[in-house]
Amino acid sequence: MLTDVDYELRYKELQGVTIQLDPDPVQKGLVSINKKSAEIQGEKEKGGALLIEAIKNKSEANIHLDAKKGDHSRQLDGLLAGDEEVKAQKSAELRKATANVKLKDLVTDLAYTELDAQKADVYHKCVQQVYSQLDSANMNLSRQMSVIEMEIKIQEISKKAPSSLFEKTIPTK
Repeated sequence: MLTDVDYELRYKELQGVTIQLDPDPVQKGLVSINKKSAEIQGEKEKGGALLIEAIKNKSEANIHLDAKKGDHSRQLDGLLAGDEEVKAQKSAELRKATANVKLKDLVTDLAYTELDAQKADVYHKCVQQVYSQLDSANMNLSRQMSVIEMEIKIQEISKKAPSSLFEKTIPTK
């Protein structure tokens, strides 16, 4: 699982992922679009690796959490059923509290494991968000390329028959 230092480094890396598309791609030309495309692809490859790591990290954190919860539950049940001091308590709430006091190290460890699982979940969501933004940038770049293609086609059509573009055809009887 990732440590706090690992998370800090990964968050800094995620913050560094920014893609700014050209506001007027026609003016910059195909070189700029090709450069942006390569930049997006490179960032998506890094983002994909971080996403796989985040999924694995979240899975490991949840496995540890489930194991700690299971261990706590078994030990709590054992104390509730077999410990005389616990059984002597007047209410179920007091019995559970007394048993948890006896399991204080395990309860503390469980709380830290829950925090680790929450950190893993938040990190996973952050990586997903950045990856989604990269997908969005890629789609917007594709739209820009489509606009350029349409402009080229319009220019070609207007060169071939400029007067016929806006003429109405009137059917004859």
